[in-house]
Amino acid sequence: MYLFPYGTTGHYFYGSQKMGEREISRTFNFKEQLQGDQIPKLSIHETGQVHAYIGGQKKAGPLQAIPLAKLKGEHIASISIDAFEKLVEHREELKTTGPERDVVIGADDEAESGRFAILVNAASAPVFKDRCAVTVHMQRPHLETPIHICFVPLVQEPLGPQGKGGVTVIAGWNPRKGAMETQDLLYIRAQ
Repeated sequence: MYLFPYGTTGHYFYGSQKMGEREISRTFNFKEQLQGDQIPKLSIHETGQVHAYIGGQKKAGPLQAIPLAKLKGEHIASISIDAFEKLVEHREELKTTGPERDVVIGADDEAESGRFAILVNAASAPVFKDRCAVTVHMQRPHLETPIHICFVPLVQEPLGPQGKGGVTVIAGWNPRKGAMETQDLLYIRAQ
């Protein structure tokens, strides 16, 4: 699975961070590590390996999380949007057929900002404890069951300074560790 955040400036930042034990949120300077002017990707491989990079530039990671085929509805990644009004406008025709498709997920009119929790369940049916706005199914010939990917939309207060905007993607932690343990994660920040 690849996650590509888009930003209005065309400049991107990426790297790694640690969430300390008992930490439920983390503030850090995303400009202190790697950056570039091409759209980066955060890769979550079937093996559970996660890394982020831009083209042939230096990678952030890899981190080793749980293989996708062993997940049972766990939260493996998040996409956070600072302000919906600052998102890059999609000007191309939406792809609604074929292997690569565009999916539009709407938000309440009052919502100014939001995030998506990305959950994965390798099971015969796409069952999740949360309400999925979109569910994607992947079947590989060597896997016993399909891998179901659920996108759960969540409203949040606008982030960052007024008039600014960006998208942050994070992944790479072990979803079975508790809040009492230190976690590593990778991030990409699009502005």
